[in-house]
Amino acid sequence: MKIRLIVSGLLLAPILVSQAVRAQPPGPPPGNWSEPKTPLEKDMHQIASAVKKLKKQLGDASQNASSLELVAQIRDGASAASGETPSYAADKPEAERAAFVADFQSDMKDFVAKVDTLAATLKANDNDAAAKIFKELIDAEHKGHKEFQKPKPQQ
Repeated sequence: MKIRLIVSGLLLAPILVSQAVRAQPPGPPPGNWSEPKTPLEKDMHQIASAVKKLKKQLGDASQNASSLELVAQIRDGASAASGETPSYAADKPEAERAAFVADFQSDMKDFVAKVDTLAATLKANDNDAAAKIFKELIDAEHKGHKEFQKPKPQQ
């Protein structure tokens, strides 16, 4: 009798768990993502989403048309961001704030120029060169986040 209960429980558990998982309301995407609070965050989310997709397909020349669409999304987000002010600027002393914002906007314009170069290499079907430029973009993104994004509190 006990064996029947155990076996029944083992057989029903996956069904019950799958039903519970399906009943969960959709939440934010996994990772550090949350709903954007500022126009700059919205633009950065647009860039990050397109970069994530582009990374998966950049090496495949047969997907260059799709890759160019993703590059256009990255460019749109970066162009919009290049005129915005990071929220971290409010934490800077008044004397440094204008230079901080100008540096951010200049870096974003440089980023847009690299994105344009990436688009040109994809149009020329030079995916090896595109991969190198993409790595430069990722490096620029990491450098920019270190410099212009408010540091996360230490735990």
